Amino acid sequence: MSVSAEKQTHLSGHKWHISQLEFSPGGLHLASSSWDKTVQIWDLSTLESVFVLRHHRSPVTCLSWQPGATSTGCLGVLASGSADSTVALWRGETGKLLQSLSPHKGWVLGTSFSSDGTLLASAAWDKTLCLSDARTGQMLQKLTGHTTGVWTCAFQPSSGLLCSGADDGSLRIWDTRTATSVMSLIGGHDDSVKCCAWSPDGEYIASGGADSKVRITNFYRLSLRK
Repeated sequence: MSVSAEKQTHLSGHKWHISQLEFSPGGLHLASSSWDKTVQIWDLSTLESVFVLRHHRSPVTCLSWQPGATSTGCLGVLASGSADSTVALWRGETGKLLQSLSPHKGWVLGTSFSSDGTLLASAAWDKTLCLSDARTGQMLQKLTGHTTGVWTCAFQPSSGLLCSGADDGSLRIWDTRTATSVMSLIGGHDDSVKCCAWSPDGEYIASGGADSKVRITNFYRLSLRK
């Protein structure tokens, strides 16, 4: 099915590449990040930008909403990661900067909240993932094991497992409760893994790479083989 461009809605405000888009948990707002160093929050009922969030000194590369805020008027916390090596936490209802975290020594390329909203994971070009307390901003653990930059990370729904994808084409599964790598998936991609996602039931991992491939892996089946 194709849709005429005349029937599509355009939101104008950014001045450079859009790096990521994330709907708010309640679905009434949209957050956008850009290489123009800003984040914008859009009210989808009016199609207007309600906040322009300025803090990062370099391109903003990734976004994540904290889950759980679904009531009308409550947006919750938004995390943004940047090429300036920082992660910012924002109050969605006010656009106020809550915390600025500096857990990495390279571009932050991916962020993800745990399903209960208590943990924030960040992936970076410094080959590490960091786990931070979403309320205080305190870094709790640094996950090491990747040998190249880490492009993406995603928490499994309803568990403490975290998936990450790296520049060498590998994926890793981490148990954030013990801060250990419990599985390494090698050979599925011939180039960088740029994105990963879990199915809602947590059984499958989808990964997309610079090799033009989308791979779907049955995590539970692999776990039984171990």
